[in-house]
Amino acid sequence: MKGYFAGILVCATIAGVGFLLNSMNPGQDEFETFALAQMKQELCPKVPVFGKDCPRFMDENKMQVKEILRQNTQREDFGLFSRYQTHLSLRSIVPPEAVPFLSMLPMATSYDLATVGVMGNFYIYQAKEKKL
Repeated sequence: MKGYFAGILVCATIAGVGFLLNSMNPGQDEFETFALAQMKQELCPKVPVFGKDCPRFMDENKMQVKEILRQNTQREDFGLFSRYQTHLSLRSIVPPEAVPFLSMLPMATSYDLATVGVMGNFYIYQAKEKKL
């Protein structure tokens, strides 16, 4: 009888932890807010054209930047956590006539990021920069 109650307690604990993880699984909106902050922190210092104005530009164009992130991110929801695959290319956001000049920039022009969201937090576990 003691083992029966212990089994029920273990199952209830596992179910409770699963429910907690599922309820704290961050969604697409939270990811976009996280990604925008990461871009301001990591990408802006690498952009020689904007310099110190880059974070302000990101803030002023937050909705457009989030839309670009949404269009270039695939989310896989596993219930307890989510995985986000993001591919950002300057080629997709600059006017076509500016594409030939991308190779002259002293920075990466394409980024591939793999991020996991769990318990309300995000962790980038793979980041690749490419120069086109």
